[in-house]
Amino acid sequence: MEQISKILNHFPLLIPSTDFKLWSGSIFFKDEEIPISISTPYFPSLNGFSIMCSADLENDIQQSCSSYKVDRENDGLGHFLEYLQSKEALGETITDVFNVFQTLVNSFQDFWEAYDSLKSCTWLIDPEH
Repeated sequence: MEQISKILNHFPLLIPSTDFKLWSGSIFFKDEEIPISISTPYFPSLNGFSIMCSADLENDIQQSCSSYKVDRENDGLGHFLEYLQSKEALGETITDVFNVFQTLVNSFQDFWEAYDSLKSCTWLIDPEH
């Protein structure tokens, strides 16, 4: 179960079937969201493992897969996916998006302080009431 939660935390757009033998969704690779489907018939083992994706990515993935060697049986799917997705190829995380949002909100802080100051010092006359 720990391995499954690690995979889901690292790849939140990759959704498993109820028996964890088919994973469908998207991963970020080189700042692109790529639709992918992964079959793991003997989960958590990588025996019989297959990846279904667009044809233009097939060669890149085959080259990466051929250079990957399973040292231990418990390396599993999570370690393999992390191997395929290098650190520089990671897309934005939720934390990154939140930090950008927070920076943008903070940049408007001076505006809202000036607005509150003007609002407290002025009277608005509503002609309808």
